[in-house]
Amino acid sequence: DAEFAICRPPGAQPNAWDPIINIDRTSVENNNAPSAVFQRLRRNSEEFRVLVADRIHKHFFNGGVLTPERVTELWMLRADQVDRPIVGESARWGDYRRDVFSRRDPSRDFPLLTRDEHYLTHRRWILEEYFPARTDIVIDQLRRRGHYPSLAPPAFSRYGGEVARGFRLELSGARGATYYTADGSDPRLPGGDVAPTAVLGGDASFTGIVPVGALARVRVPESGSLALDWIQPGFDDADWKNGPTGVGYERRSGYEDLIGTDVAEEMFEKNASVYIRIPFELAPLEDFDFLTLRMKYDDGFVAYLNGVPIASDNAPEAPEWNSTATGNHADSQAKVYEEIDVTEHRDLLLAGRNVLAVHGFNRRANDSDMLIVPELAISSAAKAALTVSETTLVRARILNEGEWSPLTEGLFTVDNGLRLTEIMYHPLEPRAFELEASHDDQDDFEFLELANTGAASINLNGYRFTDGVRVEFGDLTLGPGERVVVVSDRSAFETRYPPEANGIRIAGEYEGNLANGGEAIALTDPGGFEVLRFRYDDGWYPKTDGDGYSLVLADAQGEGGLDDPGRWRSSREKLGSPGQQE
Repeated sequence: DAEFAICRPPGAQPNAWDPIINIDRTSVENNNAPSAVFQRLRRNSEEFRVLVADRIHKHFFNGGVLTPERVTELWMLRADQVDRPIVGESARWGDYRRDVFSRRDPSRDFPLLTRDEHYLTHRRWILEEYFPARTDIVIDQLRRRGHYPSLAPPAFSRYGGEVARGFRLELSGARGATYYTADGSDPRLPGGDVAPTAVLGGDASFTGIVPVGALARVRVPESGSLALDWIQPGFDDADWKNGPTGVGYERRSGYEDLIGTDVAEEMFEKNASVYIRIPFELAPLEDFDFLTLRMKYDDGFVAYLNGVPIASDNAPEAPEWNSTATGNHADSQAKVYEEIDVTEHRDLLLAGRNVLAVHGFNRRANDSDMLIVPELAISSAAKAALTVSETTLVRARILNEGEWSPLTEGLFTVDNGLRLTEIMYHPLEPRAFELEASHDDQDDFEFLELANTGAASINLNGYRFTDGVRVEFGDLTLGPGERVVVVSDRSAFETRYPPEANGIRIAGEYEGNLANGGEAIALTDPGGFEVLRFRYDDGWYPKTDGDGYSLVLADAQGEGGLDDPGRWRSSREKLGSPGQQE
């Protein structure tokens, strides 16, 4: 998408470049390219389709990397890096259009490209118009292609992060049965069965207030004389055609079992639009959580509830009596309900008479088929809650009528007080007595120190350093306030820091070495969840870069990430203080 956005002509108005915002790349299938592999896998593997839907939900929702907020954040990180270099780029290449293209077409004036006039203008368009709109547009495209189902996954009261012990996580689902796990496994087994580890969190009650087959009044308009009067609840439709939904026609085969009111005689080769009014009565409603519109349609529609538009797809901005759909909705998708959350319009429902009106659109007046099957329903959420007492990966799906929703997941980390408190990444060079002991590599004197700063004991069995160095802890318990070190070379370490003299607990040796210039360090817990990841840098405190001082965590309970040099300081003494509090 970025490559198309970047190609926007300098000076072009944003509305002149809407095709870039709306470009659809979801059906690309180039031979001998990854897109061909993707499309073939999607057509032939149910499990692959599930994985694709899961990835879409992970990245397009709940703070994922393709949400407008995260995309903007990532874009600005790079934009800030190139802010000044762009000046040099425009000075070097800004005359390219004039100097090169003018030779091909001397009659045209190719302007110079400048940072302020073109780059900053375009960046503003990207941030203010392209990113805010693009995510929802792509989700809609993915739904139409069948990459992303309309059955919404469960909602979490929070989508992961660090929480206090005893945190109460609430889950809710708008439709179907909510299943969740708290051991990191998938509630859905390959093939579609419910996993034995899954817990049923509740089943949403679902009540159709406009059911399939509801009695409808139908008119294929012959002029624009009705304007929008026909969508109002009090409109007189007594002379309209009367019949059950769905409304449409089929001149070949495919929709015949879905059609309750056939309008082929009125529509085919005459008009691509049809008006549908479905009156329904409601008693005073008890409280409910969701209002859902379900639609099977070919090719587009606008739905109105008591005269107010509530949903649309493939519809022109200002529909006329003879409007056509703005896009195609494939037959395979048209026969599957698309669920649209219209809860924001719940206050339109009235005790007594209501009207759901639908303006249906075909792609062309001479299309061989047409279909509109609406259903309106209210539901109470399936609600569940679980208590998080340790670092937990919660994964949840909804199962409804044999269909699984995409996966919702959140990693909740509980702070047990385990801290990385000291790093000797660039030790002092070996001294004479250490050289005599055959320890001639200064890297052999590296170490990392962990401390239990909490109030309860911590068993380190299964904890691992996985980045920077690699080591797994055995059955070792740290009491409150206790410390332990892992080292590069035990013999070298004990030569420099005699354990019997210093009371140092050594948990073992690690593989690899810590980079003198700085690198990432990661620690995972027994469940495989990262409880620590950060990157130190040799520029933070020059004394720690070979002069014999270590990096020491300045405040174990302080705020901010460990990437912040302000969380650290150099050791007060040369050689540091492994296994001891400074």
